[in-house]
Amino acid sequence: MMDYWVTGGDLSPDQTTLALLGHTYIWVISDFKEYQFSSGRITRLELDHYTHKAGIVFVSNNELYLVDENEMGILGGKIYSLNLREIIRKN
Repeated sequence: MMDYWVTGGDLSPDQTTLALLGHTYIWVISDFKEYQFSSGRITRLELDHYTHKAGIVFVSNNELYLVDENEMGILGGKIYSLNLREIIRKN
């Protein structure tokens, strides 16, 4: 049910890529014209675990950090790093 909820988003420093974070996916939108994101190419990256993802930020044009919330001391409470260039090349 919450698979498609967006919990965070960020625009790359060069403003050419938008990343939207959900609980189980990251949507990467690129090749858009001006700020018409729906005109761009959308790549959906599936995350390999289900936790409450809470934030996403570009630290460079190709690298993202994302965090998930600590839930009852059992799940989450971590920060993750993703290199989009490596991941998108594989998909």
